[in-house]
Order: sequence, then C-alpha cells, then structure tokens
Amino acid sequence: MTEPSSPKRAKVSKPDDLQTIRERVSSTYRDAGQEQLITYIDWIPYNGPKFNYLKVLDGIDLDALKTRFDAAMEEAEKAAAQTGGTGEGISPYQGKIGKASDKDLADSSYKAGIEAIQSGTVAAVLLAGGQGTRLGVNGPKGKAGIGLKSSRSLFGLIAERIRKLQELAKFEAPSEGEGAPTTTYPSIPLYVMTSPMNYEETKSFFKSNGYFGLGVNDVIFFTQGVLPC
Repeated sequence: MTEPSSPKRAKVSKPDDLQTIRERVSSTYRDAGQEQLITYIDWIPYNGPKFNYLKVLDGIDLDALKTRFDAAMEEAEKAAAQTGGTGEGISPYQGKIGKASDKDLADSSYKAGIEAIQSGTVAAVLLAGGQGTRLGVNGPKGKAGIGLKSSRSLFGLIAERIRKLQELAKFEAPSEGEGAPTTTYPSIPLYVMTSPMNYEETKSFFKSNGYFGLGVNDVIFFTQGVLPC
C-alpha cells in the first residue's frame, strides 16, 4: 500500500517589483501611443506612490477604453452632422424663467418641493471627491470650515440643510387624515461620492459627527472612478 501523494500546491507568482511593473507598463503604453502618461514618472519622488501610480495604469484595459472613446466620438460626430457641423446640439431654454419676486410661483414651487419630499421621491448627491489642500485642510474638502462662528464644516452645513428640509416637510403635512404628520421625518437620502483616497476618512468624519443629524441609513457613500489624464 502506497502513501497518498501530497496535493500539488498552486504556484504563487512573485509580486511585481517596481522595475518589473515599470517595464511592462512602459511597453504597453508606448505601443498604445500613450507614453505621455509615463514620461514624467520620475518626478514622483518616492517609490511607494510611484508604484501605486503604475498599478493604476497597469489595471486599465486600454482596448476597452479605446472602444468606448471611439463610440463616444462617433456619437459626437453624428450630433455635429445633425446641427450642420456647428456642434450646438443643445438649444437654449426658451420658456419663461421664474423670478423669486413672483409670489404665486414661489408658493407653488415650495408646495411642489415639500410634497415631493413627503412622497419620498427626493434625494441629494454630494460630489465630494476633492482634497482640501487649497483650503488648508488635510483631507476631504468637505471637512473645511467656511468661516462661521459655529465652526461648521462644509459637510455639516450641507447635511444640516437637508435635515431642515426634512423638518419642514414633516411639519407642513396636513393636520389630520391621510398625510398627517407622523413621529418620523421624511427620508432624503444623501449620496456622498468620494475619491478612493478619501473614502474612509469621509465616512469616519460623518460617523464621528453623528451624521450631522441625518439617519445612518440615509447617508450612502460611494467612490468615483479614476483615470490618469
């Protein structure tokens, strides 16, 4: 009786080192005519960020990206042809533009907005992928204060405005019958788009501030896609 043979282990490929991935990426992007993306790579002073940048480039499907680009350009050319080559496919709005001084319009617009919130058909999207470097903030731009005595951050101010809309929608509900006020506030989901770099910090900032009065389930975080340019 022979002993059972040991199961074969799959070979684990050695992780790319900086030089290996650099050579592969350089060859790929040179063949694709996109060598400008690696021309100044040595301006990146540290190997860690340089390696991460190369990994991003290495993970891009250039063939699929070119297919999408060509399709978009084809659509743009069709649109230009339909407008006589002017490229003006979007016509200016020709209807009546309301004025804040028009009380009837202001009242009807307010009523329509409140009813939309009460029916649960309103949400907000916050594009918060930028860093706050220019504002003197180390981290997401939304953490920056805006000079208020309360020291509120941009994130806090936006969230509190949404909270105020919830309060208005609740207390504007009919006093009795269908649609009467309840003990809960209407939901206005807030979708917060972050970058891959500040995703965790943004989530942590909202959490440490109690989501600025919004419901935990009403604040949804997601990351934007990134491509070098």
